Amino acid sequence: GYVNMLDRWGKDDPAVREEAIAAIKNESEHMKVLIDQLLFLARGEMDRHVLDMKPLNSCSIMEEIYDESIMLEAELPEEKRHEFDASELYADDNLKTFMISADEAMIKQAVRILRDNAMKYTPAGGQIHVQVEAWEMYLKIDIADTGIGIPEQHQGTIFKRFYREDAVHDVEGIGIGLYLAREIISLQGGYIRVASEVGKGSVFSVFLLRK
Repeated sequence: GYVNMLDRWGKDDPAVREEAIAAIKNESEHMKVLIDQLLFLARGEMDRHVLDMKPLNSCSIMEEIYDESIMLEAELPEEKRHEFDASELYADDNLKTFMISADEAMIKQAVRILRDNAMKYTPAGGQIHVQVEAWEMYLKIDIADTGIGIPEQHQGTIFKRFYREDAVHDVEGIGIGLYLAREIISLQGGYIRVASEVGKGSVFSVFLLRK
């Protein structure tokens, strides 16, 4: 639709051109994410996932994702932004040398899915808190928000493929993000837990084995 509008009127109207280009860019980015997710599903069904496991500094990954999150927020109109809190990113300084064995690209993808969900389901002005800590033989990554929360009866089903709670159908998505995040973490010997309360927010915790 926007391509047709651009073709008909956008050549001579800067306002139409700017609106159409922004919309096309936005939808193209959404389509790329969707295609990547569907390809991941297809590879999984054919058992063709190839992991590039190597020693990683867990904190450098989280710092990168935090910096990226701040940049994403800066691109939003001011009235739609959230408050990202990483003031206590590390539970203690020893975590700066905490190593995990993982596929870096996949771990980043899983954490980004959880981060993006927190942004989608947290009203503007709400807070998103990120923290990393050691938990027994695991690295624990918490992504907490002050969003709409998840009813208790749905917390066991949100990781199913294409599952979407009726109350959030007005939020963009097709219901495979959390499934992908869980699969990615599971492939690398970890797991995800969720704690949530309606109206107060959610905490998604990722557990990755220490190297």
